[in-house]
Amino acid sequence: MFFDDSPLVAADIALADFETKVVACVGSHLYIWCVETAELILGVDIEVRLSSVAAFDGCPCVFAGTADGKLLALDMLTGREILKVAVSQGPVRRIEMSVDRLRLIVNGCVIVHLFWEFDFGVESD
Repeated sequence: MFFDDSPLVAADIALADFETKVVACVGSHLYIWCVETAELILGVDIEVRLSSVAAFDGCPCVFAGTADGKLLALDMLTGREILKVAVSQGPVRRIEMSVDRLRLIVNGCVIVHLFWEFDFGVESD
């Protein structure tokens, strides 16, 4: 395996790209594997501990919540950061999405954003 000898536990996992990929956040790393072959497609160091991850069919990015209260959108092919927004209520524990809304579960609270409120072309803090 590609992990070192330290015991690592995934904080969260999700299926992506119509269940052909598995996305996992482990510590400060985000990994994407092919379901069929178990081949590692992408491994990215985010430099901050991740608390949750989500991917949605038809969306070219992966959403990750960080332990320091940020929501990231990362390009699924390159791992490049597309969006970073502060979530003042704390770590994002879970990320869910309906047709047009992004729901963040943050310390027992649910924060709902309309999906198009986010500008995926401009990075912000």
